[in-house]
Amino acid sequence: MDEIQRKRKVMIESAKENGFTDEMTIQYSQELDELIVAYQKARQTASQYPNRGGNILLNWRLARTNNRERLAVSAAI
Repeated sequence: MDEIQRKRKVMIESAKENGFTDEMTIQYSQELDELIVAYQKARQTASQYPNRGGNILLNWRLARTNNRERLAVSAAI
């Protein structure tokens, strides 16, 4: 959650200084979206498999890695 909050603050500051349609603001927004999706996936996995995958930090790292790989593949297409 700390990482999400930091990215949100960076995005808001960028929007204030450069506008909502600035390239960097959009990039920060996309990165924030990635973090939120990864966090949600990690929480969902931890709750679905408390005995096997209950470690939310590990699930968070796995979800972020999988999300980055998926984005790299879709960007290459």
